[in-house]
Amino acid sequence: MEHKLLTGNIAPEGISVRMHGLPEDLWVLRGQARLFDSFEQAADALESGQLQKGCVLVVPSPLSSKAAVRYNKAFASSGLDKLMCTLTDASSAEKITAGGVLAYQNDVQHINLIREGDVLCYDADAGCIYLDIGEDGMEARLSGDGSPIVTTCLGKGTWALLTRYARMFLAEGDDKALLIDAGFPVPNLLETLRKLTGKPIELALTHGHGDHCGNAGLFGCVSIHEKDAPLFLSSMPQPGYLGEVRPLTGGQVFDLGGRSIRAIHVPGHTHGSCAFYDQAAGLLFSGDCIGTGPIIAFLEPSDIGELYSSFRRVKEECTNLQAIFSGHGTLRLKDSAGLLDDLIACADDILQGTARGIGTCVTRNQQSCKTYKSGKGAIYWQAK
Repeated sequence: MEHKLLTGNIAPEGISVRMHGLPEDLWVLRGQARLFDSFEQAADALESGQLQKGCVLVVPSPLSSKAAVRYNKAFASSGLDKLMCTLTDASSAEKITAGGVLAYQNDVQHINLIREGDVLCYDADAGCIYLDIGEDGMEARLSGDGSPIVTTCLGKGTWALLTRYARMFLAEGDDKALLIDAGFPVPNLLETLRKLTGKPIELALTHGHGDHCGNAGLFGCVSIHEKDAPLFLSSMPQPGYLGEVRPLTGGQVFDLGGRSIRAIHVPGHTHGSCAFYDQAAGLLFSGDCIGTGPIIAFLEPSDIGELYSSFRRVKEECTNLQAIFSGHGTLRLKDSAGLLDDLIACADDILQGTARGIGTCVTRNQQSCKTYKSGKGAIYWQAK
């Protein structure tokens, strides 16, 4: 039986994925982790229709022969056997015959760090498996830090702040600071920011999705591109955003005193997406426009043609690019120029109709798509 070894932040020593009979749609998966204390509990969920396509069932307990019969039957009868995987220990994995199977050795993995609802990703072709919580988020879990905000210093006057799996960035000048994005709602953001800077803080958003604007209500004014303002207002937790919404335009400069940050309009992920460029330092804060994880380009209001143009715009305008800091996944992107070239090529292949999608991605609202790759560049997209 053919197996492939996957490694990543939850499996430094490797997880074996059983490839024999594994549907191609399960070679690449980005799904929600569902944790169960036993296989009996997981079978209950399967039989009662509580699970949806794209989940990864994480079951760390032993699997008896009797429980295996019921689990395999429930899995096969669910109709999801080609759309879900089980992550369990190697001895239990040998008894599972339905769906994809990811097997780990108990004594060498970080499986215990997975939490209910985490985004778990793997790519059998690339040989990787990881939790999409970023390097700083993983470090916090390994250290046992329970803080809802993980702060990482990126250099003088520059910090990344992680809430769940979305980052915001703080850039400080001589006179004031700019907070780029507002993450998921957390109780202590202002306290955390005040420990980093005593200067006035302005807020600007890369786009209007809820994981990037959750704490915007703490600020009396927010800058966002006019094309994403309606999305932002609809994404805000109740009672909604009550402050001033200022239209952000491409080319707009935030003068922080001795440091300038320029907005670049990069539509594609959303129509109003913006990145923020510190040209003197060569730093680009890309939001969801650029990253090593696949760029989401299939959800409304995404547009693959706009995304292709945005990749090219960043390549042309950011002439002193030293580092890209992404809103998700890998914090500091290496070989920024090479990654941009790969993303341009990937988007171009999709537009030309020559790209071949692999794997399955299932979103929280149960929309699905394929992964398209070119080199290190990857895009989630599905033809309309």
